[in-house]
Amino acid sequence: MNSIAIDQTKLESFVLRAVGDLSSVYGGVMVSLGSKLGLYKALSGAGPISAKELASRASCAERYVREWLNARAAGGYVDYHAVSDNCELSPEQALADEDSPVFIPPAWNVPASMWLDEEKTLDAFRTGRGVARGEHEARLSCGVAAFYRNGYCSSLVRRWLPAHLSGRQVRKLDCRSGHWGLPLPGCPPGRVFRQWHCESGIHLVSPPPGGHRSSIGAGLWRT
Repeated sequence: MNSIAIDQTKLESFVLRAVGDLSSVYGGVMVSLGSKLGLYKALSGAGPISAKELASRASCAERYVREWLNARAAGGYVDYHAVSDNCELSPEQALADEDSPVFIPPAWNVPASMWLDEEKTLDAFRTGRGVARGEHEARLSCGVAAFYRNGYCSSLVRRWLPAHLSGRQVRKLDCRSGHWGLPLPGCPPGRVFRQWHCESGIHLVSPPPGGHRSSIGAGLWRT
């Protein structure tokens, strides 16, 4: 039997890439835990802080917080100060401000939902039937809605819509997890915009009585 020649450089490159992908999956879990436990909020604005103090601030067990901090420092999600053995969350590490347009923690709900949907996806590959959006695990819609909410509020609601439409308020409704927009600054009263996103990904609603379809995009109606 002829042996297959292995390019060691290519093999090492592939393994490093795979290990990096695996590490990012672990890191996503750590981000989600830190966000839900309030660890990032406890870090925010506190300056260099010890694991013990962080655990006290967040009402968590010190041992687990220390391991979590070590993982976050290794991944570059917090800054580590070797001399004091403390960690710090910089303003650029967008993990605590839930109103920031780059608030990242909700995004990890999306790959989490894909793992939970694995059996449905396996069936879809074998049968070709597919998986309707409404059949996906709830974290998919929640993750997408929460991740894009701040971008909508920052860009769509505050800048883009006021520049194109005369309205007072934007309301984004997702069939599974809805997020309300913010009042549009500088726009006259009496206008309301509603954007509907259906689980199928298709805009199914008709314009409300007296309203007409906006040229801006499907599912956006002006009343």
